[in-house]
Amino acid sequence: ESIPEGFAKQHCLVLHTPHCYRRSKSFITLGQITNHKKFCSVCEMANIVCSLTTFDEGQRMSMHGNTHWNQSTSDVDHHFHQVSSEFIRGQQQDASLFLIKLLEHCTRCLNPDVQSLSDSLCQRTVIDQVFGVGIRSMVKCLCCSSRTVRIESNYMLSVEVNKSSSLTAALADFFRKEVLTGDNAYHCAVCGELVNAEKQLAIWEAPPILVINFKRSMSDGSRIRKLVHLIQYNDTLDVSAYSVAGDSDPNQYSYQLYAVIVHTGVQLESGHYFTYVRTKGNAWIMIDDMLC
Repeated sequence: ESIPEGFAKQHCLVLHTPHCYRRSKSFITLGQITNHKKFCSVCEMANIVCSLTTFDEGQRMSMHGNTHWNQSTSDVDHHFHQVSSEFIRGQQQDASLFLIKLLEHCTRCLNPDVQSLSDSLCQRTVIDQVFGVGIRSMVKCLCCSSRTVRIESNYMLSVEVNKSSSLTAALADFFRKEVLTGDNAYHCAVCGELVNAEKQLAIWEAPPILVINFKRSMSDGSRIRKLVHLIQYNDTLDVSAYSVAGDSDPNQYSYQLYAVIVHTGVQLESGHYFTYVRTKGNAWIMIDDMLC
């Protein structure tokens, strides 16, 4: 039976996004202590991770033949609108937005008892502690040298790639010191006027699981188009050079690539998602529901 186009767009999004979290056993633990009286994205993610672990261990079953997997993805798909009111059936959705909203919904599914395990000082949940990347923004006034510091936490590091051909170059550009001047001058609270200033971003806290999104959209004034050029990246990534702490703890800022979500198509409004994932045996496999 053919799947309606609108449903297919949504279905492939729900099918492939969870692979980013296939090694996050945190969902399995949290799935045992959440509120089961309603749709719980944490429980469904725990089921999906368990299914993927079985798949990793060598049981080369089709995703469509895995009852446990199918039930979990179907439940998430059925409650798609509950993850976020921004998602509308039949419309093309963005994987990066879905991934963020899914984690936000997971946070709302946690029981008060689990919330109490959070870092109360920073008001961070256990989901934040696993996936949240803290970014420090510091602006220095070039007149009085006063500094303004702000810390923000996100579930994803989104970097522009319109001027970059590699992840290394994109990160260097993202964390490069920026001079605020002219129309972009900074209003200094100490000086009480617009002044020239320097702004720089740095990693305040690196999460155990780091998700990076390539911002492949660019406006030419009349329309927004997709950037389709190749972006190179290595098997491992060291972000200590961009952290506030520097290389004081290299292991904290060293990551190994284990999943990639790919969007095919030359337009942002249409296309298809599939996933590359690394197995426990260190082999790479492609998972594409169009091929099952």
